[in-house]
Amino acid sequence: MLTEFIRPESIKIPLESPSLSPVTKEAVIAELVALLPEAAETARRDAILKAVLLRERQMSTGIGNGVAIPHGSADIDAHLSLAAGVAPAPGVHYAAIDRQPARIFFLLVARPGERTPYLQALAYIARLMKNEAIHQRLLDAPSAAVFYEVLRSAEP
Repeated sequence: MLTEFIRPESIKIPLESPSLSPVTKEAVIAELVALLPEAAETARRDAILKAVLLRERQMSTGIGNGVAIPHGSADIDAHLSLAAGVAPAPGVHYAAIDRQPARIFFLLVARPGERTPYLQALAYIARLMKNEAIHQRLLDAPSAAVFYEVLRSAEP
């Protein structure tokens, strides 16, 4: 399911923005947006970033257990595009529902009006991150290729 919309080149381990001082969730989101194939063009990257940050201001997308799923709608070619990354410990303060720092990030961007794949991906990621073994394997992934393979192996 997720591997239809993400490629290893859109996964970054470790994310670099958490090494900035001060680290902000906006910096992490910007780093994730830059991983999207649609973000190669500056104007499109800025539009995607603006859409995701606008959604983030409405309510934090930190779902707890060290996971955040920033998302938004923007003019992209695909129905849905994903990027992911893992922040080094201790993680990023993300205003998550459990108030714990986030370490695993999935960024989802969908075309306006493309609700079905978008909502399905959000729900799938939330369910997947409840699986402790998968969660730990993603945290421990030494590379984007391994992270991608963990996602692929978890798919039905």
